[in-house]
Amino acid sequence: MFTPASRRGLILLLLTLLTAGLIPSAMAQTDISLRLSELNIESFPRVSLFAQVTDDRGHRLLGLTSDNFRVLEENEEASDIEVEEITVGSRIVFALNTNIGLRIRDTLGHSRFDLARQALLDWWRRPEFNRVGVDDLSLIVVDSSLQSHSRAAVDLATALDHHQPTFPDEETGYELLFQALDFTADRPSNAGMPNYLVFFTALLKPPHDIPVMNIITRAKSNETAIFPILLGEEDVLEQPEVEILLQIAEETGGQLILFNDDEGLDRLIDLIISQRTQYSLNYTSQIIDSGPHEVRVQLNIDETEAASAVRNFVLEIQPPEITLLQLPGEIVRSSDDPSTPLDEIQPTSIELEFAKTFPDGFPRELTLSQLLVDGVVVYQSEAPPYERLVWDLRPLLQSEEHTIQVFVVDSFGQESASDIHRVQLEVELPPRGLVAIRPALGSLLLALGVLLVGTIMAAVLLTYGRRPVKTTEVESQGASVTVHRRTALRRELPDEPVEAFLHPMGPYTTTGKSIPLIGTDIFIGSDPSLTAVPLEDPSVDRMHARLIRQVDGGYLLKDQGSIAGTWVNYEEIPKEGLLLSDGDRIHFGRAFFQFVRPNASHRRIIHVCKLESKGEAPLEPEGKNTRDH
Repeated sequence: MFTPASRRGLILLLLTLLTAGLIPSAMAQTDISLRLSELNIESFPRVSLFAQVTDDRGHRLLGLTSDNFRVLEENEEASDIEVEEITVGSRIVFALNTNIGLRIRDTLGHSRFDLARQALLDWWRRPEFNRVGVDDLSLIVVDSSLQSHSRAAVDLATALDHHQPTFPDEETGYELLFQALDFTADRPSNAGMPNYLVFFTALLKPPHDIPVMNIITRAKSNETAIFPILLGEEDVLEQPEVEILLQIAEETGGQLILFNDDEGLDRLIDLIISQRTQYSLNYTSQIIDSGPHEVRVQLNIDETEAASAVRNFVLEIQPPEITLLQLPGEIVRSSDDPSTPLDEIQPTSIELEFAKTFPDGFPRELTLSQLLVDGVVVYQSEAPPYERLVWDLRPLLQSEEHTIQVFVVDSFGQESASDIHRVQLEVELPPRGLVAIRPALGSLLLALGVLLVGTIMAAVLLTYGRRPVKTTEVESQGASVTVHRRTALRRELPDEPVEAFLHPMGPYTTTGKSIPLIGTDIFIGSDPSLTAVPLEDPSVDRMHARLIRQVDGGYLLKDQGSIAGTWVNYEEIPKEGLLLSDGDRIHFGRAFFQFVRPNASHRRIIHVCKLESKGEAPLEPEGKNTRDH
């Protein structure tokens, strides 16, 4: 066990050796020290932090690269690490305990305050501290704050040079030390900037109002290293009060220094200057979940390893917000050209754009975007540009309201959808039949009328010119009456060779004639302006179905979105259509026809079975009521 006298002697010996540089400083261990700053996640998933790497003397190790560092997130190694040495400056608080203890003068008449002031003025005149904007400097004394967070050392030098202390006879040293930690409580102006508190004081009595552990705990939370500069004779180290200052220095990562006017503070200045440059680490995080997370850094230098303490950060990930831009309330598809195919009515498509925002503050890329119309995906993008989507309007030939929505997935796997918007689509089909020539119909009828009147008058004049002047005999033959058929308003089908017929079969087929198929496409429906052969039945839509002549001479029957549907052999045809065979029975709603080829080698016979009635034995069908394949 050490006696108090022997312990004080040991402290004196340690401080003497420290000053001579013969043993490592009290702030560092015998191996490499690695400390991390707070993590910067403003550009997440890119994360940045600063690493302070020091040797056993407290000086920064130089020349490290990304090969020396490993970043571990939740014990998983991060990727894409970039390491760079950056000058971040230092935040230094100079606190002078200007009580009566600094009023004492030496044999040359210099007070301890004069010695401390001169040492600081020499410090601030160093070329390394002449740069403006690098460091964050504050200066306080017992009764006032002379400078707060100045970016130029000359401001502190001017303030201290003009300061006249009052040297109060009060023990306020530990209160001043605790108060000085206020200047390192806020986030530093430069990320990664280390904090130092240089405390000039004479020997202090043990504190009564502020426990020592409160000072140590606060300094650790601010990550501030405290350097007490003790002014006094060498025998002051034998006093038991020194142990408190030594404890504060050791536990906060600083040093207790006995001021020597001959040596000044050069060793402390060099140590702080070496830490003005720090290692900046940037990496891409693999974390995509909200909540608290842990990060630590491992260092390997020539088979010497060091590890930092764990740094915690909280991540709050939110889905993006999607907003459709300039969405029209109504879209009109129309054409005045009768020759325009239905799938080419303009516009055939529209381009929709949306904007994305990230309420969590972490902008990122999308990996998928989809356009949903009436709840069905009609367009999908898996590559940039994700914000532009195309709505294909060609299949839409009816006026109706549609719902529009956008769905996205971002690089964090977060899903989001826009609000549902309603758009009215108006489709004006191009004119067909007489409707197509309606603008010229008036002039045409007028010309026909003039021609007809002229023809009648010419016939009358010729008739009267050829009759005998006198006749009393009336021919025994009866008068003949010529009946002229009125010209039909609907254009007849071309006089071409007939390949097949649609032969009317049922009671709801209003036309009594077979419909010839002459090798061209025709539309079946109830609107005379849209179809070659109109069917006047309520179950038949305006444009009910379409017969498409194939290259090989076959006929493909496709429904045009009718309500009652199009049926072949009592089965509704698929959406892609059905190729007809000779003898097929076709229903357009209730209108019943049979597809007949005149030159077919044989005709399919369709057998119809009665449905089984309740209480009766089922009828045996003569054959299958299906199409031959």
